Amino acid sequence: MTSDQEADRKPAEAVSEQSPEVQEKPSETAPMEESSVSLKPKAGPFKTVVFVLTMAGVALTLAGIVYDAQSQLETTFKSPDGKFAVEVYAYPRLLPGKAPKEKGPGKVRLVTGSGVPLDQAPLNTLSSMSEPRWTKDRVHIENVADFVLPEEQGK
Repeated sequence: MTSDQEADRKPAEAVSEQSPEVQEKPSETAPMEESSVSLKPKAGPFKTVVFVLTMAGVALTLAGIVYDAQSQLETTFKSPDGKFAVEVYAYPRLLPGKAPKEKGPGKVRLVTGSGVPLDQAPLNTLSSMSEPRWTKDRVHIENVADFVLPEEQGK
């Protein structure tokens, strides 16, 4: 062996002669080897429950929006001056009623004369809807709603 080869061999021998603790430490600059230990954080049971409840809430909200969008206009009651109207909407029946004449749920909506919605209230059944009573500053629907009419602008 030449002296150059011996010099190259000495650092390698010095490394192998080091204690096992020093040899087992990976270099900070060396790439990490693949191991069976996952570095991804695991979701705990609390996070899983929160995620499931959040997704259920989103699904129920979307179902409610879709159900509300399927309502159909049944009738309209116009105010005596024609500036406002009360519209009665019927929701589709999810289950058939006990009696064929029984009307399902719905909603009552106060709108301007041009159809801009101002307020609304739910109806348990359409049969609970009565003729609205109009006054100067409000409209009253017995056992359903009492809407306050907005003041006229530009007086």
